[in-house]
Amino acid sequence: NQGDTANTYGGASILAWAAMKNSPESVDYLARRFPYMLSVPTMDEAHYTPLYCAIYNDAPIETMRILIEHYPQALFTLDGSGRRPLRAARSSGVSKDIIHLLESSERKHRNLLGGWFCF
Repeated sequence: NQGDTANTYGGASILAWAAMKNSPESVDYLARRFPYMLSVPTMDEAHYTPLYCAIYNDAPIETMRILIEHYPQALFTLDGSGRRPLRAARSSGVSKDIIHLLESSERKHRNLLGGWFCF
């Protein structure tokens, strides 16, 4: 049952927990095994996808790269405060490498916005 595996850890999917706590290999495995979890937000007011969880928990850049590869739509998914991951990353003080990854990924996948794109 997808609902059972999607939100079993305090309102976050096991993929979101892996993005916060585990190796990129674990994230890749879970993203392949449970792809629907890539878009499942946390069940609180923050509404964080696994990509947000990775950003806010200083996950390795490879973890973020894997999440974006499997679900580039997450780049344009708003959190509970109406922010995209790039804006959230800028305000949380992540490394310049992660900012660059998010910026270049947004440019690469801007077609997902249906033609509308701005920073």
